[in-house]
Amino acid sequence: SEVERKVAERTFELNEARIKADDANRAKTEFLTNMSHEIRTPMNVVMGLAEILSASQPLTPKQEKYLSTLRSSASSMLDLINDLLNMAKIEARSFELNQAPFNLQTLAAEAVAQMSVQARAKGLTCDLICADTDTESQYLLGDTTRIRQILVNLLSNAVKFTDRGGVKVHISSIAGSNPAQRHVTIKVTDTGIGIPADKLDVIFEKFTQVDASMDRKYGGTGLGLAIAKNLAESMGGAITVASEVNLGTAFTLTVTLATAAAPALPAVPQPSTNSQSVHVLLVEDYEPNILVASTLLEDFGYTYAAARNGREALEIFKSGRFDVILMDIQMPEMDGLQVTGLIRTYETENSLPRTPIIGATAHALREDESRCLAAGMDEYLSKPYFANDLLEKIRRVTAHSRANN
Repeated sequence: SEVERKVAERTFELNEARIKADDANRAKTEFLTNMSHEIRTPMNVVMGLAEILSASQPLTPKQEKYLSTLRSSASSMLDLINDLLNMAKIEARSFELNQAPFNLQTLAAEAVAQMSVQARAKGLTCDLICADTDTESQYLLGDTTRIRQILVNLLSNAVKFTDRGGVKVHISSIAGSNPAQRHVTIKVTDTGIGIPADKLDVIFEKFTQVDASMDRKYGGTGLGLAIAKNLAESMGGAITVASEVNLGTAFTLTVTLATAAAPALPAVPQPSTNSQSVHVLLVEDYEPNILVASTLLEDFGYTYAAARNGREALEIFKSGRFDVILMDIQMPEMDGLQVTGLIRTYETENSLPRTPIIGATAHALREDESRCLAAGMDEYLSKPYFANDLLEKIRRVTAHSRANN
């Protein structure tokens, strides 16, 4: 009939529109992912050299101020890239929730400690308040990375828009009718500038600030709250807001999570105190990053050999003995994942001990970490990284290797 034909046509049109929208989202995500990589690669050099120079002595007060400004500006730029990438992935529905046991109080305390530095710099307090006595010993099942991201976004906003007083995080976990679940509430309150009532319904929209004049004063992409809202909803939760102008704002995350048993703590080998004996194979095709990484390795007291592509890395590995390999992932001809597979095969065929491999990549997505580990790597390092990040990873894998070989 005519009605059925029109319904069929309309259904076809809607499906076509949905497919086109999905394709557009995937293309946008791929573009932003590639741009993120391209920006992170030189950003690793900027942040790395700024850190290296900051450790140089003596520095004049002016030089210290220049370097501090350089580092904070680079960090802000990285935050913008992360926000854009996160939003694109959420819109393309190209991320998965990773369920793992976690302790709510520990997670909240870590987020508060992270933001306390910025709060103190503005003369603000930053406190954690636990409403329940059993949160300390209780474990829940959830995506700790996403929950922490929501909390840090809310805390960052609170500190940004507060000039006096402080910020508080209230957490509670209440049993529901299902004994295997808990109703979790995380509330972030501040004593900041507040939000006008007529703007409360738009603050969770993308690229939105309460007032256009705030863009210059406070900066940011206007994506933090949109990301937090989308992440909360992806977990079956919600974020609400209450605010009064010049008195403050309260954002509340509510989500129901399953209870979990406390995870078994793995035995962590103690790092060797003899750092002089570590010999590193540095695999990196971007010359400025070789400068940064090699300088850091020298500062640690380590020796190293540098390979500028995958084939060269394989040849150098076969001709020497290394305590750890710092492997760039994206290289021409043969990428880091392929080299890692060939190294693992060579070790097996020649009955050699396993050499720890740390993957280093400017792609900073969880699936990149999974791909590194699946390829046979032992650890993963996202660029840009700081000296302490690199040192901690090397100490961890070499200590574990020595304990098992």
